[in-house]
Amino acid sequence: QRPPLAHPTNVTALQLSRDGNRVVTGCADGTIRVWIAATGKLAMPSMNHGGGVIWLALSSDEQWIASAGANRLVRIWDAASGSERTTPLPHEKVPWFVAFSPDGRSLLSCSSEPVPGDWNKLRGEVRLWDAVTGKPLTHPLRHEGDIGPITGAEFSPDSRTIIVGCISSL
Repeated sequence: QRPPLAHPTNVTALQLSRDGNRVVTGCADGTIRVWIAATGKLAMPSMNHGGGVIWLALSSDEQWIASAGANRLVRIWDAASGSERTTPLPHEKVPWFVAFSPDGRSLLSCSSEPVPGDWNKLRGEVRLWDAVTGKPLTHPLRHEGDIGPITGAEFSPDSRTIIVGCISSL
């Protein structure tokens, strides 16, 4: 049995390395921790997202961590050192999901919010970033109307296509 990974505040996001040796956790206080699963000890000092962490993603080679936070930022971290890879990636709305492409060169982020003046309609946005430089690769991809919030997004295995799911459509 592995020891518990004690946190001083609520854990709001987590990722497990493919080999099960590392656990990455994000908390409501904005801290991101990388743990050695077998010992329950921290692998490095905590990282600070700067706002409550909503989602975490590991790149396929597990060298990079992406965090989405309540402060409307996405950050990309070096999984070995905890240093930031790029400047923070700003969003107009709170990003609640991030995913790396299989080749590790791109990152997508998703957000949804009610349309001003019509709380029955939601608009969602997917952003595609260069994961190395932090620069946008496209303009924001917007979804509006009666589709409901964006519920997920994923890259194709060749990293060339993304699929976006909403409550009522793909």
